[in-house]
Amino acid sequence: MYYHGWGVRKDETEEKKWREMAARGGHAQAQYEMGWIYQHSAGDAQDKAEAAKWYRKAAEQGHGRAQINLGEMYHSADGIPRDLTEAIKWYREAKKQGQYTDDKIAAAEQFAAAEHGDSKSQYLLGEIYYSGKGVSKDETEAVKWLKKAADQGDSTLEDLIAERSKTAAE
Repeated sequence: MYYHGWGVRKDETEEKKWREMAARGGHAQAQYEMGWIYQHSAGDAQDKAEAAKWYRKAAEQGHGRAQINLGEMYHSADGIPRDLTEAIKWYREAKKQGQYTDDKIAAAEQFAAAEHGDSKSQYLLGEIYYSGKGVSKDETEAVKWLKKAADQGDSTLEDLIAERSKTAAE
């Protein structure tokens, strides 16, 4: 209401006061919004740990988008320590809420195995980064994981790495 000025004078300070009051009172959508604001604000207002705190409060109440965002923060170590077990847990919870998270679950599972040296997972993670399914598309990261797989003796990847490296350099 205050944010858009519907029926009242537009007032972002007043709007923030009411949103925070609702969030502290346990309103899941307001908690999600507080998380989003702390995660995406510019400058000193940005506080990723505070964002994770608010997302967790909403996620624990079954807010699907908060569950995804919290999972992504754990997956990418965005302001909080990387914890793939937590990331997968929250992606699975979001899936129960009807959110599509299959790609995110697969990416987190492959990342965990790839970090432990599994060459097949390193290859698959490279392809995941190249396609952007479940993660942000990143061709440089894709080539890094493909090279790790090739370094373990999979010589069939050399042509693919050359092709992906060329694309990443463009």
